[in-house]
Amino acid sequence: MEKVCSGCGESLDFKIGDVVGLNSGGPPMTVTCVCKEYDEVVCTWFDRKKMKQKFLTPVALHKYDD
Repeated sequence: MEKVCSGCGESLDFKIGDVVGLNSGGPPMTVTCVCKEYDEVVCTWFDRKKMKQKFLTPVALHKYDD
């Protein structure tokens, strides 16, 4: 059974290790946690030499092709 966002019904089809990007643009990010209880994923990326992390809603993301 596919997991979907409880608010909008969008697919939560992300898994740890997926490379994703914001629909609005930005650097490639790696999914490091999928929190289906809160309909969020944690993404990690590097801004120059500094690692950053952010909780993001899945509907704001797209997967990069393998």
